[in-house]
Amino acid sequence: MKHLLSISLFLILSFQLNAQIFDTYDENIIKSKVLQLLDKYEHLADFTEDGINISEDYINSFEGIFVDHTNATIYNDLQSKGNYISPMEYLQIAADHFPHGLETDIDSLSIRFLQAKLIEDDDYFIELIAHKYVVGITNENKIHRKKIVAYFNIQFKYSNEEFDNFLIASITNEETLLKRKSDKRMRGFHVGVNLMPGISRLSLSEDTEGYLKNTEFPLSSSAGLSIHYFLNSNFGVSVGANYSVYNTQNNSEYNNEQNDNLERTDRDGDNYYLYVDSKINEQGEFIFLDIPLNFTYRHSLADKTTFFASLGFITSLKQSANFIVTGDASQSGYYPELQLLIDDADLYQFGSVQYDDTYPVAINDLQFMASASAGVSFPIRTAGYFNLGIGYQQNIADLGYNTAAYRDDYISINGKPENSWLQFLFLSISYTHKIFEFPK
Repeated sequence: MKHLLSISLFLILSFQLNAQIFDTYDENIIKSKVLQLLDKYEHLADFTEDGINISEDYINSFEGIFVDHTNATIYNDLQSKGNYISPMEYLQIAADHFPHGLETDIDSLSIRFLQAKLIEDDDYFIELIAHKYVVGITNENKIHRKKIVAYFNIQFKYSNEEFDNFLIASITNEETLLKRKSDKRMRGFHVGVNLMPGISRLSLSEDTEGYLKNTEFPLSSSAGLSIHYFLNSNFGVSVGANYSVYNTQNNSEYNNEQNDNLERTDRDGDNYYLYVDSKINEQGEFIFLDIPLNFTYRHSLADKTTFFASLGFITSLKQSANFIVTGDASQSGYYPELQLLIDDADLYQFGSVQYDDTYPVAINDLQFMASASAGVSFPIRTAGYFNLGIGYQQNIADLGYNTAAYRDDYISINGKPENSWLQFLFLSISYTHKIFEFPK
């Protein structure tokens, strides 16, 4: 497709110029001049006349069609990294890696002109979009092919009703422009509201043999507000405040009346064996004010539905921690030296208890948790996003559950747990909205 000046194509090109600057006659002149320049670029970008050797004449002429051959920027479609380089660097890559030249093609059917604008005084520029193809054989005998949607920025002068000096200022890949636009859309501060329904549990270290514990996963929830700062369309950081209610449930059974495995010392310093027969339902309610700090990665552009992943660190301030306990339990003590079994002595906490009450749980007032989540972000307004995902969090330091909350709780039989964790698996639902961007 080397004949960009074909009259039939000339007439169907999409072209929009500011009517206040140029009339129809001027528009046609600009069309003609720009297409001549593109045809020259397409021809010279091959860098070879015979398809075998790089032409020095072509190289010298190629530099002359740019505003500034040392500082103008061209998308590097000759290498996989796709960076931006000067025309001279582009020439050097072609000479070093494509000794037989290139085949460069601009699809004339794809050309679409954008609006012409004044730079200053007699200087103007116009942008156009076109599909650009390049193919060549490298010095390693590998075929290199690249297709991009290119934005050509072309500058020209208009003085005394004359047009001249049409030169290329830059050739940009559309993906780059979309990324810049996307970064601008996301960059800045966003506020968010979030809801995280889920399930949670209190996880403790191994139990005493014969101690049967059935852990259930009751519903829990966390909700709050957040403020986010996005560096671009991919990376962001946020801090928030959530009111979180984590519910747990452990149902336990234990009976060791034929087993002298629980050796204890009473208040008088005498040793005895503790016998327990219990069936307890224990519902935990842990309420925290959570302050999460999250680092987020978004995979795609701001105006696209995209995957996101987030890692976070949570500082949690305990508001309350309680066990709601129901069930029955009896404890008795056997003193082997006296060969005496005591099954009813309040002073030594022997006897039967029917539970239907709430007991405070002693844990650390300050907790530290880690979280991870992933999901999908949907743009639903110009500056708004609906985010849906799943996540998991748990404390990274011991919960601090080291003191029995009531006579027959976990610690009374198993002793202090080596580790205690509060674990939360949740569905993340949030909406964020951009509110501010620092001016550049």
